[in-house]
Amino acid sequence: MISRFFIIPVIIAIGLSVTVLFMNFEEIAETKLAGVDADKDKISDRVDNCPKIKNEDQDDFDQDAVGNPCDPDDDNDGIVDVLDVFDDNPEEWSDFDFDGIGSKEDPDDDNDGVIDSMDEAPVPVSEELVATYLENIQECAKMNDGTSRLLSSHPKTDHFVK
Repeated sequence: MISRFFIIPVIIAIGLSVTVLFMNFEEIAETKLAGVDADKDKISDRVDNCPKIKNEDQDDFDQDAVGNPCDPDDDNDGIVDVLDVFDDNPEEWSDFDFDGIGSKEDPDDDNDGVIDSMDEAPVPVSEELVATYLENIQECAKMNDGTSRLLSSHPKTDHFVK
């Protein structure tokens, strides 16, 4: 087995004097790699938390060592950011009445003026349907299955899934 660390003497003859240099090629390779910056964000790829997408500030909301631009789920709540209304809050991911308050914290989820604890139907039927879909989306995310199971769970979309 050849060692990764080796020193090769290099002899340079200049005029009458001979100089012997010892070069560590592993250090040279590391020096070159340290300078690589594929996304041109001024952060070396060796330490860049998102080496292929520009991320100068190295933001990583959930501290999982994957920069926000490269992280499909910034808050690690199991809901991918494109479906997560509150992608920086792991406790919230939906706002069914679009009032800016997450459904988990919203005292009136259907926005009918009656607080949920006093409301006979605190969740609109469509929200129940969406909640079921959100469960399926979470399951698909765990299985890395995209949306095929989500589509197949709804009778009107069965023909989309083969």
